[in-house]
Amino acid sequence: MNSEEPQELLSNQIFRRVFEVLEATTVSTREGNLLVASRAESGSWLLSTPQTGFGTVMNSQDFRISLKRRIGIPIFSNENGCPRCNGVLDIFGDHAVICGGDCDVHARHNSIRDAVRDAAVYGHLNPSVETRDLLGNRRRPADVFLPNFGNAGLCIDVTVVNGFMHAQENRAFVLTEALNTADNRKRDTYEGVCSDSGYQFSPFSMTTLGGFSVGAKWVIDYLAAAQRNVHGGFKSEYSAWIRRRLEFLVMKFQASACALRGDACGVLLY
Repeated sequence: MNSEEPQELLSNQIFRRVFEVLEATTVSTREGNLLVASRAESGSWLLSTPQTGFGTVMNSQDFRISLKRRIGIPIFSNENGCPRCNGVLDIFGDHAVICGGDCDVHARHNSIRDAVRDAAVYGHLNPSVETRDLLGNRRRPADVFLPNFGNAGLCIDVTVVNGFMHAQENRAFVLTEALNTADNRKRDTYEGVCSDSGYQFSPFSMTTLGGFSVGAKWVIDYLAAAQRNVHGGFKSEYSAWIRRRLEFLVMKFQASACALRGDACGVLLY
């Protein structure tokens, strides 16, 4: 049967409609895992070329953990107290990837920030990182600052948020809610003050499940266009490379956080 067969066309339309309804519906966290894994851009990190210099290499244990989290398979044998904080280490690792009990989340944030900076460098955009005094005070609205954007510059604020942001409350999940909430929160905090100083602002939000916010997609598109203008080729290829590296880094740091906590408690499933 080829793609022109009426039965397959009808089935694809039905499946697409079911997926669209689920995207806008509150579902369980494990159904949320499957929704994320079903998105067109999901799993782009699996296509990353292993390159030590770009951080796109992980050991076999971290790779197994990442695959389990992708499709919602337990990575711990049972719930346990988190050895790094007072939280509960759930069997799927949802707590481990957002635990603030050590430097894991900061290392993950900085790796994403640096990857955005690297993409800007490759596009000859002269970026700076954690630039101070942009607003005349100690506030830093830009993890990455592009001075040649527009009349004054572009402030990019990077964040990685829990894809199951309400899971601890009611085990419920809406596919785009975490990303939209993160972007809006960043805009409420910094967009106005940046505009008053002549800067443009864009949030750059990702979730622990992979995927990018509207603001992040816009930044990636801009970076890819800059790279194409400098080096030639197709913007889509540069965009795909940026996305793959960013998602890989998120998965890599999260897997390491899960392995660290699971080993400490003796509950990591191999």
